[in-house]
Amino acid sequence: MTSPDRTELREFSIGDLGPRKVASPYKVRRYVSDGERTLHRATTTSADVASPVKGASSSAGFELAGPRNNIHFDPTKTRCGIVSCGGLCPGLNDVVRAIVLQLYHQYGVEIIYGFRYGFEGLSARYRHKPLMLDPMVVSQIHQHGGTILSSSRGPQPAEEMMDTLERLNIQVLFCIGGDGTLRGAL
Repeated sequence: MTSPDRTELREFSIGDLGPRKVASPYKVRRYVSDGERTLHRATTTSADVASPVKGASSSAGFELAGPRNNIHFDPTKTRCGIVSCGGLCPGLNDVVRAIVLQLYHQYGVEIIYGFRYGFEGLSARYRHKPLMLDPMVVSQIHQHGGTILSSSRGPQPAEEMMDTLERLNIQVLFCIGGDGTLRGAL
């Protein structure tokens, strides 16, 4: 297998929401700094790192995920939503449960909505009421397959989904699924 031509390298940088002004309530030994990256290829050349593609900070990798010392939203005032889309697979309930437990216990977020039937649950025309999720609701869901939120495929009008998020004052939406889900989220 040959290495990709330099013109085929993709831009991996992501947009910035601005300065993080809220101290994170999540206490860990080590926070991730904004400059940390992980390679997208196992091997690289110094030219890959030194010559960013289209203004990226490094063409050789992705921004590293993990807890930051400061965050954008005050968790005591933040409302979050979770939606699962696409095909069902083992572990979806585990992901929903982990998100809820982390938000609630580590960040102090108390209002977490689960949107039913994928992005369809964000469209008012279908009249799906979101589920209120908390540690009690998700305490046993990891023992069952699929997702308690159900799922669906297919796009919904972005305006309708945004209207729902704005009406419920949701600042963070977690989209669980594959490449189609993330294209839809974008």
